[in-house]
Amino acid sequence: MSAPAPAIVVDRLRINVRGTTRDIVDDISFEIAPGEVLGLVGESGSGKTTVGLALLGHARRGVQIAGGSVRLGDVNVLALNEGELAHLRGRLISYVPQDPAAALNPALRIGTQLREILEAHNFGANAEARRERVYEMMREVALPDNNAYLSRYPHELSGGQQQRVGLAIAFACRPRVIVLDEPTTGLDVTTPPRMAWRRCTSAMTWRSLARWRRASRSCTPAGSWSWGRCWTCSRPRPIRTRSD
Repeated sequence: MSAPAPAIVVDRLRINVRGTTRDIVDDISFEIAPGEVLGLVGESGSGKTTVGLALLGHARRGVQIAGGSVRLGDVNVLALNEGELAHLRGRLISYVPQDPAAALNPALRIGTQLREILEAHNFGANAEARRERVYEMMREVALPDNNAYLSRYPHELSGGQQQRVGLAIAFACRPRVIVLDEPTTGLDVTTPPRMAWRRCTSAMTWRSLARWRRASRSCTPAGSWSWGRCWTCSRPRPIRTRSD
């Protein structure tokens, strides 16, 4: 039986300071098969977040993607325009930032924000299907799936609860790949093994190997990073659930 096609393939990705030839990320290549998790471990400033954002075709202010490709199936993410990227983000690939509050609109109830992502991508057959998906998303991140909780505003949640809602938004449309930037920072140590990323193809970042070991037993650290380069590399392994 032939191996499944990779969910995402990164080939010779290079990112530099805009207007210069100074590389921030230098010649990075990897691929992740469906159901695998890739862990990127490195100190602050090593380029982990920069690579994670590039997987969605985004470069932060002052930097530019200078070369390489990021492929989701037949789609080269780096060749898409902004309209095409808006359709792709959240539907085929999604991102969970380090700061959970940054992913949430403080003026909207969390239930509204969860429904908006589904409506934006026309996910679900109708409003009832989307409503049921919202409840399911809450269960996936171990939060109450009732209307009272969904009526809360972000400031009424703890940092860890905000982070779980951010995770739920990323999982909403069941994307092919999820990029998680320090996803366990605000979560207690018993929570990460129950999170729904265990059922997804994922790329995760951590600042330290010790934190990675505490946070996830389902991911082999495939890249140790420093100064924009991957110095050691090993194959990611398939995600396994508790029932496995």
